[in-house]
Parts: sequence; C-alpha cells; structure tokens
Amino acid sequence: MSARRAVLLLAAAAVLAGCATEATGAPDGSAAAKSPAGTPSASAPAGRTPDGTLLVADFGGDTVTFVDPERGAFDRVEVGTAPYGLVVGADGRAWVATAEGVAVVDTKSRTRQARIPYGTETGPVTTGEYRGGGMGIALAPDGRHV
Repeated sequence: MSARRAVLLLAAAAVLAGCATEATGAPDGSAAAKSPAGTPSASAPAGRTPDGTLLVADFGGDTVTFVDPERGAFDRVEVGTAPYGLVVGADGRAWVATAEGVAVVDTKSRTRQARIPYGTETGPVTTGEYRGGGMGIALAPDGRHV
C-alpha cells in the first residue's frame, strides 16, 4: 500500500470515528435508544462493526475496507462496482449499496455473502451521481428490513 493511500485511509478513519461518536442514547439523554417495541436498537453506529472496526465504502473501486485504528490494519472485501452507502446491523452483517445491487457482507468472516441485483431499466451498470440503483441504505430499528 502506498504511503499516500495509507494517509488517506487513516484520515477517513479519523473522520468516521468522529462521525460515529453520535449520541447513542435517546433524545432525553437516557442510556440507550429504544425501538417502538422497547428493545434496544438493532443497528451498530453507522459504519462501525459490532467489534468496533470501521467499515468504509471505497466509491472509486469495488470494495469496502475494514479499518482497525488500534492495530493500524486494513482488510478489503469486494462488494461490487462503486459502493456508496452502507449500514451495519447488530448481527454483524453489513448492507452495502453499490451500482450493481445491495451487497451483504459478514463482518466477522469479512466475506461477501450475497449481492442482490437492482431491477432498473436505465441500462448497464454505471457509476456517478446519476446512476441507476441505490446510493443510500438504511436498516430498520428492529434489523428485519433494509
């Protein structure tokens, strides 16, 4: 890995770490946010796996990168063209919006389990702001719907 790429990845990790420190409590300041059913929220803080590793979508490529700031280690998993948005569930699965479909990544084994293709009529897979398919993704509080 080039020194420039390592510096960029560390900078991205630092930015994400700052973003991931969002309030995890309820608006009233209580310790844990609750879903409507009263159970704890099913999703981990955005972009952070259950074990605390950061997960970064590599939009200019076809991978997501696991960033372990404590060890200074990086691992990549191929997910599909132009990954953009991602969400990590409490069960250890990451859902990644790519130009080709939604990739499902097991964050424990760091492998892609599936890619669910989009059904669009915009032609071949492309990248960029006006591509067919998704750019964002969200996970329901109970973790049952993406």
